[in-house]
Amino acid sequence: MASTDKIYYLAKPGTSQQEGPYSEQDLYALYASRQLPPGSKVWAQGWSDWKPCELVFQWCTTQPAPASTPGASTGKIYYLVRSGASQQEGPYSEQELQALYTNRQLPPGSKVWAQGWSDWKPCELVFQWCTIQPAPVSPPPIPSNPVPPIQAPQQPAYPTPVYPVPNNQAPQPYNPGIQLSFKELLRKYFITVVKEKYADFSGRATRQEFLIFSVASFLVGFICGFIPVIGSVMLEQNNELGAVVGIVGLVLSLVSSLGLLVPGLAVSVRRCHDIGWSGWMVLLCAIPLVGIVVSLMICIQDSQRGTNQYGPSEKYPY
Repeated sequence: MASTDKIYYLAKPGTSQQEGPYSEQDLYALYASRQLPPGSKVWAQGWSDWKPCELVFQWCTTQPAPASTPGASTGKIYYLVRSGASQQEGPYSEQELQALYTNRQLPPGSKVWAQGWSDWKPCELVFQWCTIQPAPVSPPPIPSNPVPPIQAPQQPAYPTPVYPVPNNQAPQPYNPGIQLSFKELLRKYFITVVKEKYADFSGRATRQEFLIFSVASFLVGFICGFIPVIGSVMLEQNNELGAVVGIVGLVLSLVSSLGLLVPGLAVSVRRCHDIGWSGWMVLLCAIPLVGIVVSLMICIQDSQRGTNQYGPSEKYPY
């Protein structure tokens, strides 16, 4: 069946509610799953009246096969947090989430979680159908015979969901706008970067990650470089331990400088990716005067929204 881009609205016989918008593929899925009874009518923009499905779609005159319909659920279970809400809902299948989106009950910015994920993800990054805006057209009134006139649907009240814990594994709590402590920021943007992204030159790094890693690296180098000074002072006071302290300080200073060189370059390249630059722009920082301007732009410029050629934004995922 060749799908078109035309948007349809549906009126089933014996009901006063109109449904939609639907694509032809969506209507075929309803028909193949035996949810489109005979006598149903459709309307599309530009039509003056509603038309029977049997006169619009050729496939509507054949008996649907008992095979699985297009867009069937994959069996994966999702939990939902609507945009602007703090309560999570579920479990839902993908088909149920798509039905909520089609009926305009899934606001933009909503997030989902499934077992095995470490964090919540925007619906727009998980489901391709969530990036297609429903057409904002309104059909004319449904003819009174055989379908009664349509009344405006009431917005349903969302009850507080009661959800089971899937396989004794609860999803990570969703807390928009959470503020991390200084200790958590160091662990996330310095220790984790060194351990898990030591030489990772792909992806993106936010302005906060770049600045915290740079400040922490400076403090580590400053502390290691200050130890030889303490050793020199001890030697001037004829303390035999001064030489040992000085040698240890020099070794620590050298190890820290070489050890943080690679992750420092990697986070700088990822920061360039985050503002839409090529990672080779880091080399400009070595040029006098020009390097100062480039470094300031890397530190100050905010992240690009959404997904660019280097991956999705952690700060502005959509």
